[in-house]
Amino acid sequence: MKKFKKSKILYYIDPIEGYREELKNELKKIFKEVTFIGGGFPKKEERSKSFKILRELQGIKIFKKFFLKKQIKYINKILKNIENYDYFLAVGTGEFSIDFMKKLKKKNPTIKTVLFLWDKVKYLPKKFNLEEFDYIFSFDKEDCKEYGYIFRESFYITNLKSYEKKEYDLYYLGALREEKRYKKLVKLKKFLEKNNLKYNLKLYIDKELEKKLNTSLDEKIVIREKIGYLENLLEVRKSKCILEINYKDQNGLTLRSMESILGKTKLITDNSNIKEYDFYSENNVYIISSIDDLDKIPIEFFEKEYEELPEKIREKYSCEGFLKEILEKLSEGNNYD
Repeated sequence: MKKFKKSKILYYIDPIEGYREELKNELKKIFKEVTFIGGGFPKKEERSKSFKILRELQGIKIFKKFFLKKQIKYINKILKNIENYDYFLAVGTGEFSIDFMKKLKKKNPTIKTVLFLWDKVKYLPKKFNLEEFDYIFSFDKEDCKEYGYIFRESFYITNLKSYEKKEYDLYYLGALREEKRYKKLVKLKKFLEKNNLKYNLKLYIDKELEKKLNTSLDEKIVIREKIGYLENLLEVRKSKCILEINYKDQNGLTLRSMESILGKTKLITDNSNIKEYDFYSENNVYIISSIDDLDKIPIEFFEKEYEELPEKIREKYSCEGFLKEILEKLSEGNNYD
């Protein structure tokens, strides 16, 4: 990594609690100067009420010209002191318009722009700009195959104190998007209680959906306030096993998989593709075919001790390992074309 010691890097990362700080700390170990930069639009707290309305109405012809002026003014503001940078790394799905990227490159003619996607292309915002990035990495093997991107798994953050005591047999955190998921979790809860397994199930529901359901909900499962990501990680570390239920076409590794590696925690998942990864073992990962199989998990899976992973594998999925692999690709000069 000596090559980068004299280099300056801009970076952006989606606002997941803890990730921005850890990425910054790791970049500082590698680069001479590290600067965080926001997306092509102001952060929510920086937008005026009128600007929000304009953004919502930007598709209406009469507002387009005025909205464009606002956007250009903001772009110019954040790029004012951005000069002589060597790299720009964007992690996640922040919006960077073509205009923003072109102005960034104009002010920094030799800059290399790098994007890491931890969402599928089909779920990106409609106006998400991909064309102006020199290198594109993705966590999703199918997207890499279809679009020619460079494959790289996501990563976990380590800026939490160690928590070795396991208080729960199973932990789950999710959002209630459909009644079916709630009913299956109620069934899972009964299964766990029947087998004397301690659980911590958190299913977030917003007020609007709760009104639509118009039914009494199990207060041992449902939560009405979102919990922070670092709080979630602490709960992961307290648990022997965590559960993830993916979107129908989810193929890549989610943050739940990363969390299981970080917390030395077993994983129950409906992502059968997890077998393809180097940290997979039948002892630590149990694959269900669908949400309908939650009450069919063998009790033996909960009873067996967690099988320690080789340190080399744990390092690979860390933030340090993530940056090392991406920067090695840049050194090789291979882009996704």
